[in-house]
Amino acid sequence: MGRADGRKRWLLAIVIAILAVCAVGAGIFYAGTHRKVKEGEIYLAQGHLTRMEAPLNDKMVAHASRLFDEIYESYLKPEQITPYLAVIPDKNYYLTDDKQERALDYEALVRAYTEANPYMTYLDISQLLTLSDYYVTDSHWRQEDISDVADFLAEQMGAALNDEYRLTKLDEPFYGAYYEDGESRVSPDTIYYLDSDLLESCTVTDIGEGKPLAIYDVEKAEEDSAYDLFLSGTVALLSIDNPNATSDKRLIIFRDSYASSLAPLLVSGYRQIVMIDIRYVQSKALGELVDFSDADVLFLYSTLLLNNSMGMK
Repeated sequence: MGRADGRKRWLLAIVIAILAVCAVGAGIFYAGTHRKVKEGEIYLAQGHLTRMEAPLNDKMVAHASRLFDEIYESYLKPEQITPYLAVIPDKNYYLTDDKQERALDYEALVRAYTEANPYMTYLDISQLLTLSDYYVTDSHWRQEDISDVADFLAEQMGAALNDEYRLTKLDEPFYGAYYEDGESRVSPDTIYYLDSDLLESCTVTDIGEGKPLAIYDVEKAEEDSAYDLFLSGTVALLSIDNPNATSDKRLIIFRDSYASSLAPLLVSGYRQIVMIDIRYVQSKALGELVDFSDADVLFLYSTLLLNNSMGMK
């Protein structure tokens, strides 16, 4: 009997060893393995697909900081505007149980930008977020989980938010940027969005094209990426006008795609929000397109773009 048990244990050990070799050969990875994930590689950790980001890139920081300086000197300083800066960590920042060493030093990135742009008031939102606030298959945050971020930013900028939202589900599944064809490790995400009577009364305009847009563009979400639901996806320059505003405050946001889902949650505090993406519009042309007078100005960017800013112009 003892000899039979020993043979079973020996066979089990062989099977486990074979499976382990096959898993490594197939490139299968789970957080905690000995294999070091390479820069740019998509892998599974803590139930989320994520990409290993690059180390801090000083040249990218310098490039973006120079553009921020030019914007400040050209448009904000003459209006005596003190801009705000908020940095959105990518979800790797919250993978605290992942055994992989993070390539990007997030604290160093924030420090580099705040030191290079001392005229900005830094608003730290990192402690308001957790891993669950991000989509499983994508880098973006979930709108239904960031109301506290909007409340904090509005409070710091002296705006009062007073909207009541309805949680609405988008029928289209969301296959995020990290989801691969045939992906079996996770299921596609579901997008929920926060709608309201106030948001439905707003007017959204593509300033460059002079055409109307929508706060939530369901048709565009069905045609392209589901995340394009939020403010029609990539738009260089747009405005959101709130006819039911209780104040005359205006907000200008220099942004990337993360702001598309956050901006609707700030609408109730402002008469108008203007959103500028300097990846798609020259910052030197903004004086002819945007009125900066008497406005709050927020630079709201993810670490993903701040560490890869060459597309800004």
